[in-house]
Amino acid sequence: MGATKRTVYRHFTDKTGLFFAAVERLHAHERPAVHDTVDLEELAARMVHILHGDDAVTLHRLVIAESRQLPQLAAMFYERGPARSIEVLTASLAPLDNTGPERAGPDDAPRETAEALYTLLLGEPHRRRLLGLAPAPSRAEARAHARRAIGVVLGPGAR
Repeated sequence: MGATKRTVYRHFTDKTGLFFAAVERLHAHERPAVHDTVDLEELAARMVHILHGDDAVTLHRLVIAESRQLPQLAAMFYERGPARSIEVLTASLAPLDNTGPERAGPDDAPRETAEALYTLLLGEPHRRRLLGLAPAPSRAEARAHARRAIGVVLGPGAR
């Protein structure tokens, strides 16, 4: 079903508003994880499946193409996309942080771990997706990718 440019802008105000809505929609998969107990592997698999999917890859390409003319768009995309994903991963990893009082680590250890995990959840497969060199992963492929990334960051058997 099509819509005119005028109808789209009446609803979203401008191009930036349209991109905001698209980013929010793509990251809706993270909301349940914030409020419920979703295990890390499930959360990571959702992220891989959605962020390597056609809609997310198309949006990512568009944001990159528009970022020079709309730098606030790039900042918003990062804040509401990758930065929010890293926050959700940080919250999911915090209970797994076993530094304990006897091994008090830096306060940002879960965040650093979350950033490393997020980097691996995208990585080279996402770059190939952005370049159009690989198809979107199936749910099973996304889960396997997530499992490997978690294993690299947290060690084998961690989930």
